[in-house]
Amino acid sequence: MSADAIPDPPGFAARHQFWLRQLIIAIAFSTYLFDRDDIVWRFIKNNPSRRTQEHLLFCVATLFIGVGAAICTWTRANRRSPRTKNAGEFLFAIGLASLAPLPGFIMLLAGEMILTCIFLRQEAASIQSPSAQSSSPDWTAALRHEVAKWGMFLTMIAFSITLKDRLAEILATISVLTWAICNLPWSRNRHHG
Repeated sequence: MSADAIPDPPGFAARHQFWLRQLIIAIAFSTYLFDRDDIVWRFIKNNPSRRTQEHLLFCVATLFIGVGAAICTWTRANRRSPRTKNAGEFLFAIGLASLAPLPGFIMLLAGEMILTCIFLRQEAASIQSPSAQSSSPDWTAALRHEVAKWGMFLTMIAFSITLKDRLAEILATISVLTWAICNLPWSRNRHHG
């Protein structure tokens, strides 16, 4: 799909990329209402060595999530090109999509590809300021913004070992709540002020 073929009201996607990504994730995981098997289980449930395969495949998904979180955090801390952050977001989405049913997996990856095309087109149209990249890294702000990704990385480590859905659901909820608390307006003002 060509980036030119994707309509975007001036800057809407760039201004709301976080919420657009969350909407795509919510839609992808809402497919559990119609299909109770995640993509990994769908393809291995009839295999005699399914437990070993399940551990292995979720370990691979965990690596995708960890590498994606690391790229996003590094990019944000060093104020690098959005292109690099989009690569991290896409790797993170691949790992996260492993927890969704097949239709959700497809929706999540397709949605992330569409957003990436939009952001790359917008980046190409704008001029990046070289001075923004010369300042020292802001790891505190970067970790605060990406805390949910790191929480999901820890969640996936625990899930890959135990394969307990309830544990993953609890840890994922804690990750999202931690992100929300770290990024409340009063919390952001305290960190900046």
